[in-house]
Amino acid sequence: MGEEMQLDRYYGPELRPFGQNSKPVKLTNAKHLKWIREQPCIITGKTGDTIDAHHVQRKAQGINDYLTVPLDHILHTQLHAQGVDYFQHHHRLDFKDALIAKLVERIIGLEKRVGGKRNGRSK
Repeated sequence: MGEEMQLDRYYGPELRPFGQNSKPVKLTNAKHLKWIREQPCIITGKTGDTIDAHHVQRKAQGINDYLTVPLDHILHTQLHAQGVDYFQHHHRLDFKDALIAKLVERIIGLEKRVGGKRNGRSK
């Protein structure tokens, strides 16, 4: 059983961007992309107008703006020229780990804004 098949079980039928037999999913969110571009680059820590939102999934899997990480524009260009595997190895980076960290950071930030709950208790 390949990695894609294992990941497939974590998504409902309407959100299966990793499944082999699924249709491409399109989830767009301009606010989330704006937030990603305001974050420091996951490699250099730089901030500012040069930060791009790199989509972690392949285009054949659809467009999901939630599956993005902040990358400096120059590094983003290098990534697409060099390929993902080489880029991750060269920078000692795992996009899945970086993506999870950014999503957790985003969720915590949103919970704080709306007075969310943690561990079943109100803050």
